[in-house]
Amino acid sequence: MNSDYTDQYLERAKTAGYKQTPQRMAVVEELAETTDHPTVEMLLGRVRVKYPRFTMASVYRTISMLETLGLVIKHDFNEGTSRIEPVCGTHHGHLIDVDNGDIIELTEGKIEQLQHEIADQLGYELVDYKLEIYARPKGSTTMPNTPTRKLATVLED
Repeated sequence: MNSDYTDQYLERAKTAGYKQTPQRMAVVEELAETTDHPTVEMLLGRVRVKYPRFTMASVYRTISMLETLGLVIKHDFNEGTSRIEPVCGTHHGHLIDVDNGDIIELTEGKIEQLQHEIADQLGYELVDYKLEIYARPKGSTTMPNTPTRKLATVLED
C-alpha cells in the first residue's frame, strides 16, 4: 500500500474538515494500492469485497471529495467513462493501446523536456500539460474495439 497517499488524504481531509469514515478509507486504500486506472464501477466492485453494501453514490461522492482535495485525476481516454488515477509521483502522459486498452504511463524524461523546449521556442512557459497518445502495436491488423483495461505499466524515457 502507498502509505504516503493515505497520509496525504488524512492530512488534507482533516484540514478541509471532512469526516473520516470506514467507507471513505476503503476507497482511499484501494486507490493507494491500485496499479491501473479503474473506473468508478471497478472501484465499487473492489470496495464491495470489504463493504458489500457500499453504493455507487458513495464511490462518486468520495471520488468528488478526492478530486477537490487534489488527490485524484479523472481521465476519459475516449471510451465514454472516466478512469480514476490517484495523484502521486511525477506528472506523466499516457499511451493508450487502441487494440487491447493497455495504458502505459510515460514519465518525465525526453517527452517532458521536449514539451518545455517547444513552449520556450514559441515564447511560452509551460505550466501544465495533458498528453494522451493513442496507438496500436506496429504491424497490427486488428480494428479498434472497445478497450478492456489491463494493469498500467510505467515506461521511463
